[in-house]
Amino acid sequence: AKQGPVTPSQFNGKLVKKVKPLYEVTEREVVAYALANGIEYMMEECPYSVGATTIEYKEILNEMEEKRPGTKINFVKGFLRKKHLFETELQEAELRECRVCGMPSSGEVCSFCRFWRLEKPIDFRVRR
Repeated sequence: AKQGPVTPSQFNGKLVKKVKPLYEVTEREVVAYALANGIEYMMEECPYSVGATTIEYKEILNEMEEKRPGTKINFVKGFLRKKHLFETELQEAELRECRVCGMPSSGEVCSFCRFWRLEKPIDFRVRR
């Protein structure tokens, strides 16, 4: 329910509204555009994606698209038509402030602070 071409601003503006203009453009179309315009791109998969279920889903959707062209875009358009069925009234309530940095988090500590094992916020201001 949190996916779509436009995501709302949440958590008092700490999570900004996102607009995804290429939402309906396929990976193959993006690669074709990059090749046609001489744009370099990475072909390697993310090393952290090993074992991710999303990779399996992607493979299944690609097989379906191969057998029945148009499956992916029909899936996306169907999802967007029925997106309201997946939304909850309390989506924003799912988030809380990270106890370390104060940014939105689904847990007590956000994934950034947890990954870097931070105990206090980082000061990103440039000092002279």
